[in-house]
Amino acid sequence: MFTQPEKGVFDYTEGEVVAKLAAETNKSLRCHALLWHNQLSPWFTATNWTADTLREAIVTHVTNVAGHWKGRCYAWDVVNEALDEDGSYRKSVFYNVLGPEFIKIAFKAAAAADPTTKLYYNDYGIERMNNKSVGVRRIVQMLKDDGIKIDGVGLQAHLHALNHPTAEDHIAVMKSYAALGVDVAVTELDVRIQLPVNATNLAGQSESYSNVSTTNQDGLKISV
Repeated sequence: MFTQPEKGVFDYTEGEVVAKLAAETNKSLRCHALLWHNQLSPWFTATNWTADTLREAIVTHVTNVAGHWKGRCYAWDVVNEALDEDGSYRKSVFYNVLGPEFIKIAFKAAAAADPTTKLYYNDYGIERMNNKSVGVRRIVQMLKDDGIKIDGVGLQAHLHALNHPTAEDHIAVMKSYAALGVDVAVTELDVRIQLPVNATNLAGQSESYSNVSTTNQDGLKISV
């Protein structure tokens, strides 16, 4: 919607605001996201895609966007939220036309466009062992089996004050990703409170944040 508002026309104005701020203040820049089922441009959603035309569109988009910021992003979230809650593939236009192959196409294109950046699969609801975390490991293994570069798994960590993962939950699932030879990053983090605010849900929120920070122990290579 923002980086390619018209077919073949790329606009990096808003992204450059963040990129330039990072450069001016000597901050590392994590870039998000090259392929997502949401916030698609009107021209994209109006197109009747075939496998060949969609493959070409993915490569064109990823190549141009990742190439524009080549050397400035220490990491890219290449594919975002490709899974449904039960761990099956989300029935997005990408999956409906190409199946899981769309993930391979995006990661290959990203690696070619910027070989030095770390490439991540990013999703929410994968902060504890569940069907969705199984799906994440399936994606990582699929890419590795095909010799396609993937460097990490990103956890969005949209958590709930009164129903959040324990520290042990976080560590167990992160270890399951790390066992596949990838890094783990907490890419987003918020803990929701159901109103009205009270001592119980404030305590739950505090505990949830604490549980995430605990994962930096136990020998895990975690970035937040």
